[in-house]
Amino acid sequence: MRGIVLMVAVSLAACATGHAGTEQPASESVRVVGSGGSNLRITPSEGARVSVIAVPLEKAWSVLPAIYDSLGIMTDNIDPSRRVVGHTGMKLHRTLGKTLLTKIIDCGSTQGFPSADSYDIQFSVFTQLASEQTGTKVSTMVNAVGRPMAFAGEYVKCSTKGALEATIADAVTSWAAKAK
Repeated sequence: MRGIVLMVAVSLAACATGHAGTEQPASESVRVVGSGGSNLRITPSEGARVSVIAVPLEKAWSVLPAIYDSLGIMTDNIDPSRRVVGHTGMKLHRTLGKTLLTKIIDCGSTQGFPSADSYDIQFSVFTQLASEQTGTKVSTMVNAVGRPMAFAGEYVKCSTKGALEATIADAVTSWAAKAK
């Protein structure tokens, strides 16, 4: 629980200082305790990806949890007062929902193949919504680390490709347009 609170705090700090189209790096590291009791420390090197969409805040907030569900992201944190939805410490192999991890993150490559295909991935994602003059600011932070499944090794930082963050912002726009 403490790890979740810390991850949200880091995510919110990065989201709160961003501007549309820019990334703000977070300077803190976060200790996450996995479901099997394993520990890992995530030090974000990338900030939140921020989009401003022409959707009212309340309408955007009403669809965000369902969007996470549709993407195969179970939410373990929903904070209505701060408009934050997310999940800390998912353990993934090869896919997130129906999407290959190689479309979402880059963990380098081994023997010519993307490592995200064969790594044990610890993944977290949070989205915060905030009111803007022209609509809603959608700030999404993705953090991932991976290590080979075949043998013990240290976790390596994986970088986001920005696809998941864009998908979430686009889905909020299209789902909110369909919502009554």
